[in-house]
Amino acid sequence: PTPHLLFQSVTTSMLSRLTDKNNALREKIGKIVFEDYLEMLSRKSGIYDEIIPEQVYNVDGSKVQNRTLDLLTRINDTIILFDSKSFTPKSALRLFSEDAYSKDIERLAEAVAQVYTHLTVKFVKQYYYFTYDVNNVSDNNVYGIVIVQEDPHFFMERIYDEAKEQLEKDGVIVNMEFMKKHVGLLSIYDYERIVLCKNDIVDLLCKREHNQYYNFDLNFEDVIKDESYLEFRDKFVKEAMGIAMTLA
Repeated sequence: PTPHLLFQSVTTSMLSRLTDKNNALREKIGKIVFEDYLEMLSRKSGIYDEIIPEQVYNVDGSKVQNRTLDLLTRINDTIILFDSKSFTPKSALRLFSEDAYSKDIERLAEAVAQVYTHLTVKFVKQYYYFTYDVNNVSDNNVYGIVIVQEDPHFFMERIYDEAKEQLEKDGVIVNMEFMKKHVGLLSIYDYERIVLCKNDIVDLLCKREHNQYYNFDLNFEDVIKDESYLEFRDKFVKEAMGIAMTLA
């Protein structure tokens, strides 16, 4: 194999092959591994003032157990809620399948709709766990990000339109401006770049509001500053790459 593709082959590519057409296994891996990794990465970044993992809560004394999103974070007065999805584009997209494209849009739209519902209906009104004064929380400083395994590079406008359609079927009146500005999509790789390079995620969220495509501006210098990652890279990655080069 080409040496620079070795790590891709034994990580995300292998996962995609193992879980292809097996959503149950993919969801289980996502629940056990993906969520924990997102929390660990966020904690190690040191950029958050508060980090709260998924919580179980009841509404108005009901015995029905509800769950928050996967990770609740705060930086100063900005609150960012994360929901992780072990999403990778369907392999049929390589053949430009319209059906596969539509189904992937639906999957991502469902995730966006879920986060939108938490931001507008559940967060604060049904649950709140931060030490930060809840009276200072407003729509202007609350964001939601869907973290996916791989970025499909779809137009966000198409995903938002589908999410709106799904919500309206359930009788929800959708504020599209709020959805577009406050609910974003990031791959785990891009999130790693942001936190390992100690970039200002709040600034990226604010800039994203003014981006006509509602994408994150990731054109920053990739200078990794996370000490634990640098230690790992020096200890293992260089050795592994040396072995890979001998096999080329």
